[in-house]
Amino acid sequence: QLAHYLEYTYPDHPPVEVLAFHYGHSENTAKQREYFRKAGDAAQRNYANTAALDFYSKLLPLLEDAQEQAQVRWQKGQVLNLLGRWDEAEEDFRAVLGLSEDNLALRADAQFAMGNLTRQRSDFQVALTWLAEAKANRTALADTSGLMHVILETGATFLNMHLAREKGAAESAQVLLEEGLALARQQDDKPSMAYALNHLGSLAGMKGDYATVEVLYQESMAIRRELGDKKGLAVMLGNLGNIAKKQGDFLKARGLYLECSRLFREVGEKRSIAMVLINLGLLTFEQGDYAHAQALCEESLTLFREMGDKQTIAFALMGLGDVLAIQGNYAAARVAFEESLGLGANFSYYPLGRVVLAQGEYALAQTNFEKSLEFSRGTNAKKSIVLSLIGLGHLALVQNNATAAREWFEEALALNKENESKANLAATLLGLGLLALAEKNGEAYPHMLESLRLYQETESRPQQTSSLLGVAGVVFQRGDARRAAQLLGAVETALKALTIVIEPEMFHFHAQLMEKVRTGLGESAFQAAWNEGSQWSLEEAVRFALAEETK
Repeated sequence: QLAHYLEYTYPDHPPVEVLAFHYGHSENTAKQREYFRKAGDAAQRNYANTAALDFYSKLLPLLEDAQEQAQVRWQKGQVLNLLGRWDEAEEDFRAVLGLSEDNLALRADAQFAMGNLTRQRSDFQVALTWLAEAKANRTALADTSGLMHVILETGATFLNMHLAREKGAAESAQVLLEEGLALARQQDDKPSMAYALNHLGSLAGMKGDYATVEVLYQESMAIRRELGDKKGLAVMLGNLGNIAKKQGDFLKARGLYLECSRLFREVGEKRSIAMVLINLGLLTFEQGDYAHAQALCEESLTLFREMGDKQTIAFALMGLGDVLAIQGNYAAARVAFEESLGLGANFSYYPLGRVVLAQGEYALAQTNFEKSLEFSRGTNAKKSIVLSLIGLGHLALVQNNATAAREWFEEALALNKENESKANLAATLLGLGLLALAEKNGEAYPHMLESLRLYQETESRPQQTSSLLGVAGVVFQRGDARRAAQLLGAVETALKALTIVIEPEMFHFHAQLMEKVRTGLGESAFQAAWNEGSQWSLEEAVRFALAEETK
């Protein structure tokens, strides 16, 4: 009786959830079908995902028509996909395919959904196959709107492939996304316009074209605000956070990520929540809060593992490996990098090389640096090429092969002039400074000081400790063992304050220098000078080191 009253009293806007509840306890299956469907659709629109699944699950056994079953299973699969429950979503989408032999449009919907799902799992070739089938069906139907969505999803797939360093993917993504945007503008499909603009902005960001990024993102953001698209706004905030991070505005990036995370949690999109967590983890890593960064990376990794997305699992493992390595937990970092390599993350060769270098496994370090160099050259990832060369140069130094070290470092220096990366240039100059120190020539000091200046400019505090060790080596070689001991003490204090260990490239050099300075001064004098230096802050130590140039 209450249900009848509510329908009569609110004919235009009936309380569908209440009606679904009351009819659910009746024997009126017709009303159950009506209101389970309406309540499920309303819950899905409002991102009440658990409620939507509950209503759709109750509705399905009541449906006799295959087309209705297929439609509801497709909607249920969409909710499961949003929640990152991909195996269950796939089961529903495949059921739709089985139920829609005579409905080409619904079949195309399921093929599109499978393409989207497999893209999120990083099964890109499988995704392209599904999308090609969907495109053929949309073309046969002369469905220009559906065709536009397939083109945009295919462009997004190629964009993800570009992130995975597949050759030619960026060009394909650009063409498809621009084609999709043109179709969206023709059809005045604002959600699709915003989607295309966002992805084109991301592609421009990968090329370093931040002026274009700003224009594209702002247009996409304006459309999504107009539409009240909570999920879309969250995506844009995350992307703007990425740009702020790349530009060094960490405070702005953190604020954007946190707001992005809040919106995604309201929407309940598990994959995006995990992506924000890993981005926050990497940002926190850059800010030097390694314990918090580790916790964020681990939380993100747990979510990605639950979803089974190989690419994002590998990404989270790489971030976690970096956090573990800088704190000196090389055994755990090695496990993380090796697992990420097993998932196809070839950029892990370089950090794994550094870890095994720290562990004294030089042959394995050589193999990993060489594989990193080969992969980086193959994908024309110039910054990664430089890092691989630097790794090989340091390994050659440890093995007393000055000729090879010079070749590696000089090639890195030449590439740095093209890329203008201050951090990579500083690392290269540090390597050349260590080489000059070993050869006892006058290039050591200017290289060390310039490396230190560059690390100071880029606020790379962990790396400043390495350059300070290099300066300590130079002043010791010049005969000032006391100042060298002071700098060694200052470095030790800085490492403790930063909660990190000496960089792998400096392990061998640091151990040798400590022994030389201690022997040169004698234990008592060494300890006194060390204690003096240990009172300095990192900033004071850097200032004192740079002041040595004027003496």
